[in-house]
Amino acid sequence: MQLDHVTIVAPACEANMRFFVDVAGMRVGPRPPFGVGGYWLYLGSRPAVHLIASGAIGNGASADRPGATRIDHVAARSTWAMRAALGLAARC
Repeated sequence: MQLDHVTIVAPACEANMRFFVDVAGMRVGPRPPFGVGGYWLYLGSRPAVHLIASGAIGNGASADRPGATRIDHVAARSTWAMRAALGLAARC
């Protein structure tokens, strides 16, 4: 099993992007046109961090109470789990 990506929702999306690029050595890469602000940050050829601007989605934030940066989800990739889900693990 390996980490596929992590999605982070952040009010300071630009500042978070700069951190991942300038400090962590990632690069901004292609991202589907979701209709909300954000970035996909790549390690090599894989988009490992998905940043979403928190103002773009409903999170209970307001002008006087900005939303906190939060991890929305972490996705893992596993060939074994996929085979098991498809009922193929016993045949491998």
